[in-house]
Amino acid sequence: EEEEGTVVARVGATLESDAANRTYPVELALAFSGEGLHGGRGRRHVQVHVELRHLSPSWRLLAFSRTLPTLSEGHLSIGMSARLVGPTIVAASPKGAPQQSRCHIKLLCPWCCRERLTFDFEYIAEDAGTYLFEVLLTHVLGQPVNHLALRTLAVVPQPPDNESRSASSRPCTHGHSVGRWMLLGAGAHGDELLDDRVGYNKGYRWTPFSCRYRRYTRLRFTQCLRRCRYRNIGFSGDSIGREQLTGLLQTLQGPNASIDGRAFKRQSNEMVLQPDNSSLTLRLLWNAAPPFAPNGGLDVFVCVPLIVTLLAEGMSIDRATGWLALRLVELRQKCSAHRLVCIYVTPPAVQRTPVLDAFSPGARYGHTLAMRNVTRHHVRAVSSILTKLARRLGFYLVDAYQITDARWFASWDGVHYLLSSRHADVAPSYAQLKYEWQGGVAHTVTTVLMNTLCNRCLV
Repeated sequence: EEEEGTVVARVGATLESDAANRTYPVELALAFSGEGLHGGRGRRHVQVHVELRHLSPSWRLLAFSRTLPTLSEGHLSIGMSARLVGPTIVAASPKGAPQQSRCHIKLLCPWCCRERLTFDFEYIAEDAGTYLFEVLLTHVLGQPVNHLALRTLAVVPQPPDNESRSASSRPCTHGHSVGRWMLLGAGAHGDELLDDRVGYNKGYRWTPFSCRYRRYTRLRFTQCLRRCRYRNIGFSGDSIGREQLTGLLQTLQGPNASIDGRAFKRQSNEMVLQPDNSSLTLRLLWNAAPPFAPNGGLDVFVCVPLIVTLLAEGMSIDRATGWLALRLVELRQKCSAHRLVCIYVTPPAVQRTPVLDAFSPGARYGHTLAMRNVTRHHVRAVSSILTKLARRLGFYLVDAYQITDARWFASWDGVHYLLSSRHADVAPSYAQLKYEWQGGVAHTVTTVLMNTLCNRCLV
């Protein structure tokens, strides 16, 4: 429906919501407004209005009104992602908590209730061209839906003649610079690690608005290790954290190396390398148990918090946040005591609930119900608190969430950004994956990690 030219769509969807072991049909309506729907330059805003209405017969709603599904969790009960796709891929980020309008007559007239939420998304548009503005509905009331709720045309105009159009060539000094994915021009050279063979990333490069990250080849990164005197680098986390370990291995061993990060799984392990047969000896250590416990003798420690693992095992958001915050404080104390370079890498964005996928870790370990906790907004809720804490504690920060936010199809299972292959003669199974190595988006995060490592002693 149209309203003064601002509301471009209203979509009604009926779904079954399971609450208190009872099934209730509900209708979800979405409306979209804001100047950012049609593009423009600079900071643009889009509002997404969500309305929930129950469709059960009135007698049933009266009988079970205390257990009816509601939007009481606010932004955590509805999962959405928005982006601009064209010459660049730009994430639209939610700005604060949504505005909520609760129903105050639920007990008297539950079928009259229409709960409402309004989300405010913001994106930065600086690159001229024709785009699609898209909104993806990922989950509703605990139910994964993965529905493209809106796709509309948006145009970013050319900048005024008096506005500078030159891109900054200044090196980035930290790992959390705001940016977007830019499409390479015709004739640009490809990259075997950033342009992966499966197509998770082809021709796009993560490009901050105000600076540029260096591209580290094996030779250049080896020079960085030598100059910074890095000999022992430790990693901690779950399978998400192992992506950074395998990313460094790929840089040092080449794009055709067969690297399986699961060789480091659920154990302390290490690999000793001599890059380019030089006199430099590098030791990479994986220490997954106990988490956040750096070994003695390390020069650098890279940690990715166990947010996905804890939520997948059924831990609540508050409990996971509290437990991980304590571990983070303990780690900072150890880093200071041992004079380590400690880097905190945020988990990447969860693109969809992994329980839907055939290769899902949840299917393998029987976490089918608990994996519903692993949603984009649940992980983001925990990660945002821990990221603020990591900054206050003085960690070097690599923002993998920002980099992956708008790359909806760069993850093979919704959570991991690895490329994977399996034996062709076995049935599809998560357990039968033959190799795990970096996809292009995953290796982009590793590139930012290498910049963070090497900025301390620029090569």
